[in-house]
Amino acid sequence: MRRRLLAWYRHHRRDLPWRTDPTPYAVWVSEIMLQQTTVTAAVPFYERWMKRFPTLRDLAAADEEDVLRLWAGLGYYNRARNLHRAAMQIVSEGDGEIPHTVTDLMDLPGIGRYTAGAIASIAFGERVPVVDANVARVLARFFAVREEVSTADGQRILWDHAEDLTQTNNPGDLNQALMELGALVCTPTSPRCDICPIQPLCRAAQRGDMHRYPVLRERPEAVEVTEVGAAVERKGRFLILRRPKSGRMAGMWEFPHGPLRGGEPAETVAPMVKSLTGLDIHIDEPLRTIEYTFTHHQITLHVWRARATGGRVHRRSHDAHRWVALRDLMSRPMATAQRRIVEALMESAGGRQLDLLELGEESEESAPI
Repeated sequence: MRRRLLAWYRHHRRDLPWRTDPTPYAVWVSEIMLQQTTVTAAVPFYERWMKRFPTLRDLAAADEEDVLRLWAGLGYYNRARNLHRAAMQIVSEGDGEIPHTVTDLMDLPGIGRYTAGAIASIAFGERVPVVDANVARVLARFFAVREEVSTADGQRILWDHAEDLTQTNNPGDLNQALMELGALVCTPTSPRCDICPIQPLCRAAQRGDMHRYPVLRERPEAVEVTEVGAAVERKGRFLILRRPKSGRMAGMWEFPHGPLRGGEPAETVAPMVKSLTGLDIHIDEPLRTIEYTFTHHQITLHVWRARATGGRVHRRSHDAHRWVALRDLMSRPMATAQRRIVEALMESAGGRQLDLLELGEESEESAPI
C-alpha cells in the first residue's frame, strides 16, 4: 500500500503553493486554512497571507485586527486568532522556531493532533500519522472499518492504521498521499475506484460495498433562524459594531442585527436597532436577504437600509462602534454574511456611489443626532 500510494502521489499530486517550499511556517498556515475549507478556496487566501506575513515573526508582530482582515471570508475566525497567538507565543517563549514534535506542537493554541502530525511529518520528517476526513474515508474503506469513525473506538482504529503506514522514510509524502487520494479519488459520494492505485488491495472495493464506509453519525437537522438587520446611515457613513474579544465571531465588525422576536420582520427592525444601539432610525428600503449556515443553524437575515434620526449610540453587547464610509467598510474584518451587506450597499448606491466612496475618515462620534 505504501509503495502504491507514494508512486501515485509523485505523479498525480496537485501543484499547490505550500508544496513549492514546505517550510514549517508554510505547512502550518496551509493546514490551519484547510480546516473546514476546500483547497480551491484556500489558495488565494494563502497567497495573500504569505505576501502580508511572509514569516512567523511578521505574523507575531501584527495587530489582531490586521490578521482578521486578511482572514475575512474564510470563516471560523478562531483559526486566525489561534495562529496569531501561537506565533506570539513561539516568539516570546522560545527562539522563534516552530517546535518539531507532536507533543510540543500541541501545546500551541489551535493545534490538535491532526495539525501537529501534519507539521511534524511534512516539515520535519517525523514518522507520525494524520487523520482528517479524507484520510479517515480512505482508511475506513481500505480496511473496511465497521466502527463509526467519530467514536473513540473508530478513531483509535484509524489512527493505529495511519501510524503503521507512516513507518517509512517518507512520512510527509505518505500522509499527503492519503489526503490527496481522499480529495481526488476516494471521494465521499462517487469514489473513482477504477483509477485508484490501491483498489486491488482495498477490502471495500473487493466486496463492492464502498458506499457503506466510512460509517458516519447521523447529522442533526439544521435549526432555522430568522434575523433582521439594518445598514444605518448618518451623514454618508454607516454604523458598524465590534463584537467582544471572546465568544462567537470575537473581534469581528458587523452591522446591527438580531433574531426576529415575533411580528413581521419589517416591523421589528427599528425596535431591534433601538435596543441594540440606542438609536432611532427611519427605514428607507429593503436592502438584501442573506441566507447562510452557522454551525447547525440555517439563518435567513433580512436587511434594510435605514437613516439615523435621533439618539446616542450605546453598546450593550459590543465593545466598539464606528461610523465608516462605504469605501472603507470592506477593509474591516467581517464575516462573509456581513460583507455581503457591504456589497449590497455598493450595488444600490447608484448615482450616490461616487459621493459615498469619496467620503473621508471614519468617525466614532456618539453625540445625539
